[in-house]
Amino acid sequence: MVKRDVASKQTGSRQRPPRWPVVAACGLAVAFFAQSLTSSLKKSATYDEPMHIAAGLSYIETGRIVVSPEHPPLLKELSALALRQAGVRWPQTAQATAAANGDPQSASAVARSIVVDNGPDRVMFWARLPLIFVATALVFAIYMLGRRLIGDAAAVGAAFLCAFDPNILAHSFLVTTDVGVATFLVLFMVALWDYLSRPSLARAIISGIALGAALASKYSAVILPPVAALLMLAAVRWPLAAEEAIKPGSRGSKGKAEPVQHSLRPLFRYAMGFAAICVAAFLLLQVIYLFPRNPLQYLSGWGGIYGRHVEGFQGYMAGRLAPRFYSYYIVAFLLKEPLASIALAAIGLVAVARDRSMRPLTRAFLLLPPVVIVAGYTLMSYDIGIRYLVPALPFAYLLGGVALARLVRSTRVTSRAVGVALCGWVLLAAIGIYPDHLSYFNEAACVLDDPKKLGFDGGSRCGPTWLDDSNVDWGQGLKQLKNWLDRNANGREVRLGYFGTIPPEAYGIRQIPMSNDDLLNGDAPGLYAVSAHIVASTPAVAFQARGSGAEWLRRTRPVAIVGHAFYIFDVPTGKPASGR
Repeated sequence: MVKRDVASKQTGSRQRPPRWPVVAACGLAVAFFAQSLTSSLKKSATYDEPMHIAAGLSYIETGRIVVSPEHPPLLKELSALALRQAGVRWPQTAQATAAANGDPQSASAVARSIVVDNGPDRVMFWARLPLIFVATALVFAIYMLGRRLIGDAAAVGAAFLCAFDPNILAHSFLVTTDVGVATFLVLFMVALWDYLSRPSLARAIISGIALGAALASKYSAVILPPVAALLMLAAVRWPLAAEEAIKPGSRGSKGKAEPVQHSLRPLFRYAMGFAAICVAAFLLLQVIYLFPRNPLQYLSGWGGIYGRHVEGFQGYMAGRLAPRFYSYYIVAFLLKEPLASIALAAIGLVAVARDRSMRPLTRAFLLLPPVVIVAGYTLMSYDIGIRYLVPALPFAYLLGGVALARLVRSTRVTSRAVGVALCGWVLLAAIGIYPDHLSYFNEAACVLDDPKKLGFDGGSRCGPTWLDDSNVDWGQGLKQLKNWLDRNANGREVRLGYFGTIPPEAYGIRQIPMSNDDLLNGDAPGLYAVSAHIVASTPAVAFQARGSGAEWLRRTRPVAIVGHAFYIFDVPTGKPASGR
């Protein structure tokens, strides 16, 4: 086990804890905040954000959770509070009234109008700002959990891996749910560990507050109560509290077996603590849901998670379509996480498995939550993005922190050099893809597809070969596309294949929406700007439906790739794209 940096003097008195780990963690949080904020300023609204923004405003204005109930309200409410301070309000129109009464079509129209009518840049800045602070808290939360489980040095290493992970940075500023639930999930793990270390009602209530915040961030947090119950059962067998250190079946000082009542005492205590945690979480949910008439409204929303998804949905992976790929999230992790982070997590996993001095309960905290998260999403979710794995990534960082601490503290120069090189690789991944973190793929994506496309951005240019949707483009590139057109289009109108919900005209883009014939053939001369999502999956969709079509999107070399999100094709007169 990685030892803590806090040691005891020979006299028996404890040294003051070193300050460098806290300073380092704070510095990493500041670096993360700077990357997230500056990236946000360069990105347009993504596919899901307008609806989350509108829903939050409706909750604050009307006091009812009606619009977009398939997502819990906490993060949307935080965003709405910032927007209200900036003067953005829920519209007072008949369409807004219909939306607030449950009409989904009206809600979509109102969501677009809130962003467009109040200025996209203004709305997105204020709506995203609270989420950036929540995401920044994740860096420090990982350090807090790490110092409890694996020591200060490893905890700083874990925070470093989080602070420069393109996947966390990509979703850190978005008004969506993935990074927010990860933050509160890690904080719940911190609070639960503290409770198991020194059980008390106050610590149980703090754990319940953290649990309630996670549950109110995303419905996938429903895995936390059973995970917590399993960890508390494990704590009965491997207790942290000193007064409960006698294991069941052990013998007392006189050689007699301990009474059954003694072994049941921690079980009863943790059962009462678990009940207190659940009650505190339930009460917080009532506050966040604005004291609904139905106190079980949370369960009603949870039941409709996938109610608005298209029936017959098929995921895309490596040129194929299928209702479900059971290897999807493993493939997404192996292709979209920096290779250095993957290597460190693997080294750390081996170290944790072999470390006989590590508490079994520590090992359970490190491994049980991510296994449950990955298994749950693999079996139940749609295959639409690595963003679903975001709540599991902090545990990969913790394992990576274990590896970093061992490498950097090794007496072997080679091991220290490897540790430094891997850290440099992580930094290179974040710098090379900035500010287009959402489209990041590691070098393996191109090594397995087209090595000539390898670049400073890793294998990101090969991303559409493997995955689509929010893995490559989620509508976030309109501002960058406008800048490119202003510099290079010379006033030409663009045929736009756009994957998003905000009208491109809101960002000043003059466009002709691509027709089905444009997508299938690309024959009409002109300037095309096609979303990376469309480039990725449309050929597979056309092949499944017609046996051919849209091959030009893959065969034609783009004249530019803007923000890793839009592929630019210039089709001259008399030279159709399908024939090149």
